[in-house]
Amino acid sequence: MAADAELIALMAAGELTRGSVEEAEHYLGAGQRGGSKGARGPVPVPAERRGRMQIFLAIVRLGLARQRGDLPAVAEEAQRLLAPAEAADAARFRAGRGSAGRWR
Repeated sequence: MAADAELIALMAAGELTRGSVEEAEHYLGAGQRGGSKGARGPVPVPAERRGRMQIFLAIVRLGLARQRGDLPAVAEEAQRLLAPAEAADAARFRAGRGSAGRWR
């Protein structure tokens, strides 16, 4: 049976919600290993769902880091979640500045 990355991530989130940090880490590790002990590499996710999956995984990792009290990991995951929004804001700023320059 093929591993389902989204199901593995949901299982990790569920375990984290129940307070089982160790089990949540186990599921996240399984997703990175390909879902089973002998598999290598992360479980593939269809391209159209990959972005949402990365956000969901970052949220689960953020929750794990918070539960462990690992402040550097919390900051790293928060930055990972904020990076796309910051890039979009910078692009909008550059685009807006460019159009304002044309009106002068």
